[in-house]
Amino acid sequence: MRRMPVQIQTLMPDITARAAILRAQLKNDKLSEDVDITELSIATANFSGSDIRELIRIAKQHRAKKVILNAKEAQSMVTDTTSSDSTTPPSATTTTTTTPHTDTTTTAVTTTRLPSSKPLAQENFLFALHKVQQAGTIIHYH
Repeated sequence: MRRMPVQIQTLMPDITARAAILRAQLKNDKLSEDVDITELSIATANFSGSDIRELIRIAKQHRAKKVILNAKEAQSMVTDTTSSDSTTPPSATTTTTTTPHTDTTTTAVTTTRLPSSKPLAQENFLFALHKVQQAGTIIHYH
């Protein structure tokens, strides 16, 4: 016996459902005070739940890239020997540890620790919205 695939058509989530999807997807994430779930719900009109999940993934990726870039800048400021007043930005913590060896040599190791809990900011979501709309990946026919 041959089975026919079943198609189930559903409506796209309305603004209330999109807000609920955003809250559910972001429940374990720290959000900056400037993040407005209602504004994001309006901006994501015609997005499905998986479209919203992709938007959040891109926003998190954008945040991570910025953290790494800031850490690299902090590292270059620390290793720059031409500037005597180099400081580490608040986005990264740099420490230098000196370890004596069994012989007479000493090794200095510089470690940069990335912030583990930088909150998602509105700018991350705006970047993601621009990327998603620019790529034209959100296409739904009604």
